[in-house]
Amino acid sequence: MTPKGATLVVLIFGIGNFLGTCIGGICSSHIYITYGPRYTALLSGGAAIAGCFPLWALINNTSSNDSRIMLGSISLIAGSLSAVTGPIVKSTLQNVSQPQMRGMAFALLNTFDDFGRGLGPAFVAWMIGKFDGRRNAFNVGVCGWLFCGILNGMLYFTVERDEERVRVNTDRLFRPEKDEEDLKDKVRMMVSVVNLFRVIMLSLSYLTIGLTKAVVSHLTEAPAEWNQLGMCHQQR
Repeated sequence: MTPKGATLVVLIFGIGNFLGTCIGGICSSHIYITYGPRYTALLSGGAAIAGCFPLWALINNTSSNDSRIMLGSISLIAGSLSAVTGPIVKSTLQNVSQPQMRGMAFALLNTFDDFGRGLGPAFVAWMIGKFDGRRNAFNVGVCGWLFCGILNGMLYFTVERDEERVRVNTDRLFRPEKDEEDLKDKVRMMVSVVNLFRVIMLSLSYLTIGLTKAVVSHLTEAPAEWNQLGMCHQQR
């Protein structure tokens, strides 16, 4: 395939990615509302697995003599199917994560996503040297989508239970009874702090009064002692 033809195929694949992201978001929302979260996992896994076949066809059964319409159509279908999984995975992750843990969950998702994007080209380059050709290396690399689809499809058995657990814990976290209990605990703590402060201030007051009395009594007794010392000095 010429550089112009390859550039066109990659461009159409990117357009398919855009369309697949939109279609995946719209279809998953409709399926979630109508049938529940389990079937969105099947859509995600099925789209990832189905996207392997047009990409394999693009790698193995096309040449520079094929029409651009056929190459563009295969590339568009492959790009669309490969992008359906993205929005479903992100929405599922949000639904099964506690509100206080979602930042960490998406940080881990982005970390491993970037790790895969960096490791993937290096892994394929290593396989090109091992398999003596790009076609075999690309065929093996596309198999990663199969594992992706299988793992996403397995969410069918757990996602509904996980979402229900998050919903229950969230209700417990934000229910009014808990807010009232927390408010009562804070009031009790404030009352305890105020009482402790009052005891400390009262103790300091008694200590100050005692010290004041001691100083006053010492000052009242001092003139008599001074007079006696003066008389003794005069007699000498």
